[in-house]
Amino acid sequence: CSFTLTLSPNVFNCSSIGNNVVTLKATDNGGNTATCTARVTVRDASGPTALCKNPTIFLNNVGQATLSIADVNNGSADNCGIGSMSINKTMFNCSEIGSTQPVTLTLTDVNGNTSSCISNVTVKDVITPTAVCENVTVGLSNNGPAIVYGADLAIESTDNCSIWSYSPIAKIYSAPGTYNLSITVKDWSGNAATCVSVVVVEAPSPSGSTQEYAERSDVNAADLTHNVYPNPSTGDFAIAFELPTEQTVLIKLFDLQGRVVLNQEFQGTAGENTLPMGLYGLSSGVYLLDFQSRGFNWRTKVVIQE
Repeated sequence: CSFTLTLSPNVFNCSSIGNNVVTLKATDNGGNTATCTARVTVRDASGPTALCKNPTIFLNNVGQATLSIADVNNGSADNCGIGSMSINKTMFNCSEIGSTQPVTLTLTDVNGNTSSCISNVTVKDVITPTAVCENVTVGLSNNGPAIVYGADLAIESTDNCSIWSYSPIAKIYSAPGTYNLSITVKDWSGNAATCVSVVVVEAPSPSGSTQEYAERSDVNAADLTHNVYPNPSTGDFAIAFELPTEQTVLIKLFDLQGRVVLNQEFQGTAGENTLPMGLYGLSSGVYLLDFQSRGFNWRTKVVIQE
């Protein structure tokens, strides 16, 4: 005769993941019944929906920042539930300022399905440097005014990342006296702080010759030749100069923002000297070269081009 079929259970959800016993029951028109069972396996084949946001994090006073999952997760979800979340990078430092850093958020649901998304993390530094200035005493000479350098006077300044520029680059004094020189230091992010250096400028010695040239009082620094060639260059050039005696030479190179890009000492000999320079990796532009030796200082522009 005819019969009807019923199935129990016939609705499944996340709690049914795995093997389930299902009973099939047949009932004919006379009320007679028979049953059999089947094993139904329920699986979750859907991965989580990974949603990322692009956060901005800020460096602390030691130049580090920590990224958390909550900073990156933007409401990720799953049909049965997320089992775990992880990110492939949590620590950032000063070297990552100024560019977005890709971070991967990986999700695994309770049934082992995975998915991921990419977050672009921006690293910023808003902590100002600690500006520390030194007081200094300098002397005028017969050959010209006294020069002090911002980088030298504020060299003890500190920052959670690093000091990038000193302003002013240099200050020239032509008369004796006591001066208050304000020096501004900036870090890579442009955060600035200012301190004051007391500069005492003394008159030339009564003898009329500078202390530095006591060994050769007949030498006038203005008579000593110097040159930079080729100029412009690709960064491969030479500095030619004369010295009255064997002495240490300090070469500094500044960009037009006042940042020190080179600071090196060399040992010069009496007479003619040639100092080769290989400054590769610098951007094309105009730089200021500062030459210092005992009583003999000069500055010139250096052009670097590709």
